[in-house]
Amino acid sequence: MAVKINLGKRGSHNRFSSLFGGLICLSLALFGMYVAFFTPAIDGGILFIPDTLNQTIGRFAFGGGAFFLFLLAYYAFYEAMTWNKTES
Repeated sequence: MAVKINLGKRGSHNRFSSLFGGLICLSLALFGMYVAFFTPAIDGGILFIPDTLNQTIGRFAFGGGAFFLFLLAYYAFYEAMTWNKTES
């Protein structure tokens, strides 16, 4: 994610860095969605609270992180597709 998380164009970045950053964010988002929706159980959690609440907190954490990464991937792909139009 350190490859392409910035706002606006920079001289050292190009269309390929935006595409590569978008692909990284998209792959991590897909993994987070897989964990949030398709795994039977998430290990670990906060001590002294019920396991069902730990599962719910874990699924919201992975799902929220995946949603954020989808937004970053969308921005990176949008920037890559409009690179020549808004070049500074």
